[in-house]
Amino acid sequence: MRVLLALIYNGLLAVKGLLVLPLRLIRRRRRPQFVRYSLQGDPPYLYQRRRRQLFRRKGSPSEVRSLEELRAQFKQLIVDPGVRGVVVMIEQLRASAAKREAVADLFRQMRSAGKLVVGYAVHVSNGEYELLCSADRIVFFPAGRLELTGFMAEATALGLALRRAGIAADFVRRGQYKTAPELFTLPAVSEVQRETLERVLDDRFAVLVSAIARGRRLPETEARAKVDRGPYTAKRALSEGLCDVLLSEEELPGYLSSLTSTANGPSPREPTIAPFTAYVRSKPFGGLSWKRIKRQPRVAWVPLQGLIVTGEISSPLGPGMAGSKTIGKALKAATEDHRCQAIVLDVASPGGSALASELILDQVRRAAQKKAVVVYTDRVAASGGYLAALGAKEIWAAPHAIVGLCDRHLQILRCGLPARVASPRRRKRCALPLPGFSREGCTSPRQDDRGGTPERGRAHLFRRRGDATRAGRPHRRI
Repeated sequence: MRVLLALIYNGLLAVKGLLVLPLRLIRRRRRPQFVRYSLQGDPPYLYQRRRRQLFRRKGSPSEVRSLEELRAQFKQLIVDPGVRGVVVMIEQLRASAAKREAVADLFRQMRSAGKLVVGYAVHVSNGEYELLCSADRIVFFPAGRLELTGFMAEATALGLALRRAGIAADFVRRGQYKTAPELFTLPAVSEVQRETLERVLDDRFAVLVSAIARGRRLPETEARAKVDRGPYTAKRALSEGLCDVLLSEEELPGYLSSLTSTANGPSPREPTIAPFTAYVRSKPFGGLSWKRIKRQPRVAWVPLQGLIVTGEISSPLGPGMAGSKTIGKALKAATEDHRCQAIVLDVASPGGSALASELILDQVRRAAQKKAVVVYTDRVAASGGYLAALGAKEIWAAPHAIVGLCDRHLQILRCGLPARVASPRRRKRCALPLPGFSREGCTSPRQDDRGGTPERGRAHLFRRRGDATRAGRPHRRI
């Protein structure tokens, strides 16, 4: 049945192509020399098709819907001798470092094929400028800004403030690098916390400096100095050599005409800039997506993003949370789908509820018994997020992702003064229980509290990853 439907669909599509062929041959004379793209937000790796909705707002024709789609389109543009290059508009790009590196690699492929890559932006952040440095030309709006300020992280210590308020915080700390309790116990940021933060910041700063030095052809010492002198206005960035020209978007065709001028002088006609859809419509049989005769196997994509909580998160528009019941339903549906050959669990979570993490871990284990389950992370998979990932057959991490298992810490706040809770009619005294702590100073858990989530997670980690894993230390990839 599918073969017959596919043949009918492809036949109708071929008839449609023949009917519009004269119009496309006319448009071929006006094929755009430059293709415009708009990179904004956080484009996914693969485009997820959605059901058609009557009142859904359509995106811009230039908007990049996925990195895989961008790669396929660049592949077509590279082999077309009539295309001179691409113009990439960058606006509020929140993509991870791995995604930016993937786009930069596409830029390098386009440049190696002799095509021109022009990046245009109005207000640029550190990550956006790191990507722009992979282009041939960087163009800023005259009134724009370059927020090239490096990277910063803040660490807070409330120990002294709590002591002055008569509150003592007691924790059971499992390892030197488990620094979460330091927020409540120490009067200042510890050297261990400072070392951890500086290690992450130094890694990101080194990547940024290397990109600037390579893209702007500067020594790394000079590139580092330019970051230290930021931020910049567009005019100051031009004088410092951090961009090539200041133009409005309407002035880009004239600028591109000067860049693509021949030995006889600039072209009398300004090059046209149009989205990829206009480029496809100018090809005789472009944009015809033939239906495959044989059904392609599926790979399920299950996102685990945000704080892990128990229960079900019904609305994806709420705060960044991942419900254990919601993730479990998605994994079960992918496992029962006979067309699904593998499952990719996309983790971007710092952790959350220990119970919810173990519930997800159990579902991942069950799915891995029937199908190939691979975990991928390009941001962070820590604590409960990494615990849930341990049930997969393989864990893939981007070069700059933060990955590791963090133990749960036990905590209690003890007030030196009697704790009181105000009510409209009277004041009540409330007692703060001390479960799991000894009377000698609350430094060790009770015997019946051992063997919980931290121990089970650590045991499973050593069974899956081997003795090469060092518990308690921050890791780039495990």
